[in-house]
Amino acid sequence: MVILNMKLELKTFVFCLILITIQGCEEDESSSIKLEAEKLSDTQMLLNWNTIKGSGSFNIWRMMRDNEQTSGLKLIASVDSLTTRYVDESFPQTNMLIYFVTSSVGNEEKKSNEVTVEGASALYFTPYQMKLIPEKDLAVIRGYNEIILLDYSQKAILMRKEFPSKIGVIDFGKFNSSDELYVPCSDNKVYICNPLDLTVKEVINVNYPAYAVAINSFGDIFVSVGSSSSTLKRFKRNSLSLVNEYDGTVSGIYLQSDNRLLAVSSHLMSFYNFSDNGLLISKVNYPYSHDLESDRTRLSSHFVVSSSLGRVYTADDNMNQITMLNSESYLSDFEFSEDGKTIFSAITNVPSVKKSTISGTQVTWSLIRTKGYPWILARDNNELIILSSPISFTPYHTIGQVIVEKVSTGME
Repeated sequence: MVILNMKLELKTFVFCLILITIQGCEEDESSSIKLEAEKLSDTQMLLNWNTIKGSGSFNIWRMMRDNEQTSGLKLIASVDSLTTRYVDESFPQTNMLIYFVTSSVGNEEKKSNEVTVEGASALYFTPYQMKLIPEKDLAVIRGYNEIILLDYSQKAILMRKEFPSKIGVIDFGKFNSSDELYVPCSDNKVYICNPLDLTVKEVINVNYPAYAVAINSFGDIFVSVGSSSSTLKRFKRNSLSLVNEYDGTVSGIYLQSDNRLLAVSSHLMSFYNFSDNGLLISKVNYPYSHDLESDRTRLSSHFVVSSSLGRVYTADDNMNQITMLNSESYLSDFEFSEDGKTIFSAITNVPSVKKSTISGTQVTWSLIRTKGYPWILARDNNELIILSSPISFTPYHTIGQVIVEKVSTGME
C-alpha cells in the first residue's frame, strides 16, 4: 500500500512538473515578440508581430546594411498595443534592411528578433528639380504634379504631396525667420509650404498659370505667369499682394542677386535689373536662333548654362556664348561649384558627371564616375547629391525609377 501511494505521488509530481513547464513556456511565448516580414513590392514591406502582456505600445525600427556594415538606425513608427501589423511604404534604396520591434513592459524593454530582407533597388518617381536642406540631409524634389521630401542620407522617401496641376520651377525663401517652399502651379496659384512637412501655409492667386517662382531676401516673390502681357509679376510676402508687373515672355526665372533676375524662355534670355524698392532699372534681351530650355537652366555669378547641349553664356548683360559642354550626349541637369566657375553636368547615356572648369574661353574637364546615369544634381558643400536612372535615357524619354547617389566634387 505504501509503495502504491509512493507511485501515485511520483506520478502526480511528474504531472505537476510537466504542467508547470508548459505554463512557463506559455508565459515565455506571451512575453516574447516574434517579428515576420514580407516584401509585397519594391515600395511596400509588410511587418507582422504578436501582442505581449503588459505592453503599452510597439516601436518599429529599421536599419540599412551595405557591404556587411549596418547604419541609419531609425524609428519609423510607433503604434498602440493592439496593433500588430505595419506596412513600410517607402523603405530605402539599399542592399539589405534590418527590422525589429521593441516594447516597454513595466521597467523592462522587450525586443523582437531581427528580420533581414532585401531593400529597394530604386525609388519610384520622376524628378524635374531638386533643392537641398543640407543641415537636415533633406532634398525637396519637384515631380510633375507632386513634391517629394527625400532623406538623401537614408536614401528614403519621407513623404509626398500632390498638387492640383502641373508644378513649375520651385524656390526656397524665408519669412519671419522660418524657411518656406514656394510651389507655382498651372491652376493659377502659388502654394507657400513648410519644406519640412510640405503643409500649405498660404496661397497666392496669381490669376494665370504659374510657371516659375524666385524669392529674394527682401520678401519679394517673383512669379512667371502665362499671361498675354506682363508675364513677370512681383508680390510681397507679408501682404501677399501684387506690387509690380513687368513685360516679358513665359519663362523660367532665376535670381542672381536680390535685384537681378534672369528669365529664360525657349528663344529669349533677359536680365532684369531692379532698384531696392522693386523699380525696373533696365532689362536686357538677348535673342537666340537656337533653342533654349527654360526648365534646364542654371545660373551662377559667372555663367548661365542652358539646354541639353550645355550651352554656356557669360552671366552679364552681354550674355556672350563661351562654349558648348557636350555635342555627343544629352545633358539633363547642371550644378555649379561654390565659386561659380566649375559646372557639373549630368550625362544621360554615360554613368558619369562631367566636371568642366572655365577660365576665359578655355575649358578643362574630367569625369566623375557614378553607379547610375545622372539625372538631377544638387551640391552639398563638396559633395554632389545625384538622382540617377538605373538605365541610360534621354531628357525627353525617362523612366520613373531613381537611384540616390552621393559623390565627391574633388574640390576639397
